Amino acid sequence: MQEGRATLVLPWSHDFAADILVSGECTRRSFFSRDESYVRSPAVPFAFQRGATEILVIDRVRLLFPFKLKIQIYFPRQGRQLRMSRTVAVAHYPEGAGHATRMLAVAQALEGPETDVVLAGGGPGSQFIEHNGYEVYRPATVDYIGDYQGGSIFDVLTRSVPNSARRVFDFVRWLRREDPAALVTDDMFAAMAAHCTDTPLYVLTHNAASYYDAAVEEVFTWILNRYQISISHAFLYPSVWPPDRGDPAGVVHIPPVALEPNGEERPENVDVLLVPSTYTTNFKELTRALEAEGNDVTLVGNDDWESVPSLLPWIQAANVVVCSGYSTVMEAAVAGTPCIIHPFTDEQHGVSRVIERTGLRGFQVEHSIPHVVRAVRHPPESPEYENGATRAAEYVLDHME
Repeated sequence: MQEGRATLVLPWSHDFAADILVSGECTRRSFFSRDESYVRSPAVPFAFQRGATEILVIDRVRLLFPFKLKIQIYFPRQGRQLRMSRTVAVAHYPEGAGHATRMLAVAQALEGPETDVVLAGGGPGSQFIEHNGYEVYRPATVDYIGDYQGGSIFDVLTRSVPNSARRVFDFVRWLRREDPAALVTDDMFAAMAAHCTDTPLYVLTHNAASYYDAAVEEVFTWILNRYQISISHAFLYPSVWPPDRGDPAGVVHIPPVALEPNGEERPENVDVLLVPSTYTTNFKELTRALEAEGNDVTLVGNDDWESVPSLLPWIQAANVVVCSGYSTVMEAAVAGTPCIIHPFTDEQHGVSRVIERTGLRGFQVEHSIPHVVRAVRHPPESPEYENGATRAAEYVLDHME
C-alpha cells in the first residue's frame, strides 16, 4: 500500500461534481456541496476536505502502488442545480443505420456532468455507434421491412416475430442490469421492455400510420402509436414539416434530429452527395446517370467510401444531397443543404407524400432516375432548421426532475 497526500487548488464558490479515475478506470461520480466542509467519496478511499482558503484537499490516499490519479471537475450548467450523476438509457431500432444516427445524436445531447448514457440497439447501426467510440449492447435483431417488403408474411412469422420476443427479453435484462433513470428510444421492443421494468419511457420517432397504404402496416402502426403514447412520459416527434393531419395525436413536436460532428472538418469539393438507405437498390445506376451529365458524384457506401463518425459535415459541404431515408432528410434540413428525396420503402413513400403535401422549402420528391437527374440540375432552395437533438434532451432532462 502507498500513502500520499495531494492538494488540488480549486475555487469552491459553488457546488461541483468530480470523476475520480484511478489507473485509467473511472469510479462513481462524487458530489460536493459548498454547504458541507467534508465529503467522503463513496467509491475510493479519499477524504475530500474544504480548506480554510477555499481549496479542495485530497487527503489520506490509500492505493496499491504504482497508480495514476486523474480528477475531472464538472460545474453545473447555467440555471441548473448540480446533482449526483444519473444514467439515461438510449436504444435504437436495428433496421438501417439512420435509427442509430439520430438516437446517438440525442445520447450525445443528453450526456454531460449530470448525466451518463448507456446505449443499445444491434443491427448495422450499432457499428456506427461503435465507430464513434461508444460501447453498445446488442440484443436480438429483427428486420420486418426486409422480411415483409422483400419477402412474405411467412417470412415475417418465421423470422422477425420469434426474434421480437427475444429482443424484448434481451432489453428487459439490459434495463434491469443498467437500472437507468429513463429510457429514450425509437424501438418498439425497447419500449415494451421499459413497460415491463417500470422504466420511465420517452419515445422518439417520426413513424405514423398515415404513411402506409397497405392495411396491415397501417393498422399495426396505428396500434403501435397508441400503445407507445399510452405507456410513455412523452412521444417526441421529430419532423421537418409543421403539425400535420397525418401526425399521431398526442405527440410532442420537435425539430429534425441530426448527429453533429465531433470536431470533424468539412470535406472539400463535394458536388452531389448520394446517400442510399439499407433498402435502396439503384443508386449506382443513378450515380452513372448523374456523372454522364457532368456532375461530380460522391456515393456514400461505395467501394471507395471510408466510414465517418458523422455524415453531417459531408451534407453541409455538398451542393445538393439525394437520399431515400428520413434520417438523411433531417440531416439535410439541419445542414441547410437542398435535398432531393428518391423513396423506396413504404415508410419513405409516406414521408415523401407529407413533404409534397406541405410544400416545404428545401425538399423535392422524385420517383425515377431521369427525374432525379433533372432535379439536380435545378435543385430547390436551401432549408433552414435548428437541430432537435438538444430540444429532445432538454425535454427529457427537464421532465425527469
